[in-house]
Amino acid sequence: MRNMKHSHRTLVLFSVLIVLAWIYLYNYMLFCQWRWKDSSSSKILLFADPQMEGDARIARQGWYGLFNIYFNDYYFRHIVHNSVSYLQPSYIFVLGDLFSSQYIGDREWGKRYNRYTWIFESAIKSGVQIYNITGNHDIGYSGEASRSRIDRFERTFGLVNDHLIINDHIVGILNSINIDKSRDETLEKEVWDKMEYLKALSENNGMPLIIMTHIPLHKDFHPSTVYPNMMVPYHSNPLCVEQPMTIYDYDNYIKVQNMLTPNSTEYILNTLKPRFIFTGHDHDGCIFSHPNNFTTEYTLRSMMGEFGGYAALFEIKKSQNKCEKQSNNNNSKKSCEGYHFEYNFTPCPFVTTNFINAFFVFSLVYLATATLLLCRGSKFVHSVKYKNK
Repeated sequence: MRNMKHSHRTLVLFSVLIVLAWIYLYNYMLFCQWRWKDSSSSKILLFADPQMEGDARIARQGWYGLFNIYFNDYYFRHIVHNSVSYLQPSYIFVLGDLFSSQYIGDREWGKRYNRYTWIFESAIKSGVQIYNITGNHDIGYSGEASRSRIDRFERTFGLVNDHLIINDHIVGILNSINIDKSRDETLEKEVWDKMEYLKALSENNGMPLIIMTHIPLHKDFHPSTVYPNMMVPYHSNPLCVEQPMTIYDYDNYIKVQNMLTPNSTEYILNTLKPRFIFTGHDHDGCIFSHPNNFTTEYTLRSMMGEFGGYAALFEIKKSQNKCEKQSNNNNSKKSCEGYHFEYNFTPCPFVTTNFINAFFVFSLVYLATATLLLCRGSKFVHSVKYKNK
């Protein structure tokens, strides 16, 4: 009887833990909150690289591919819904590679767009402003990006080169795919014209510049060099310590790149002088303070299930400067002129899809085992009572 009571207590304990784990999975964004709750701060929710797949995976894997696509859609939808419900952001930016292939036709593009709007349904209904940045899996690298692909992206997701004002900051949206040498020179000219415009706008208005784009800036890392300003929050081998890699095609146009070229990076850092840059592309994610001692780059970890369904929060808080006493001819007064900005970045991980699958199977096995043990225990108790009679 003592062993039976001990088993029941163990079952109750494990049952409580499993229920708490499922409650966490359904409400995990309760544990990732804004630093500042007041209305003086602008709240930006960031995602990167969902890389939604479609017909090609189904053709390769059949029903298993179809299951994975539906599962990933629900996974993304849960992340977005949880984030929007608990955080209520003012803005959402998705930093490129919305879809998994630039080669899909218009019909498949339309299907994936419909799925994408379903994933972001709660955000769309809430009225939050959503900005989608283009990536190499949306339009190709600069050697293959074309006007038709750009037009298709802009018809569904908005301008690839754009800007807006957030809390006295200029937020520039750039098509980093065509910043470096491009086969279509008009696409390259458009993004460089936009960068010149952002430079003039920032200088004329005295507003700090923030850039939202896809491909990270060049980082000339050497294993013998130690960067005291480097942080590795996401992965043991992040892009921040990766060697730059650019592959060119037979016409000397970019076929693959993991960072922008040094010349483009130098222009962005030393001419545009952005306060912050947000990028995707890498999937692993990292934070890097650039050598100009002014620009911090946040490379976001992917929201794909393999990488833990990451989101990130960025806040801009505008505060009045503290009042200072000033004396003039025996008359003192307080000067409260001017203001300053504060910033906060918070990564928000979920769990991997493999964990969800494994935990679901574990929960089913546990439920079946617990039910069997309880039934056997109940029969044992009845038989003991019968014998005592």
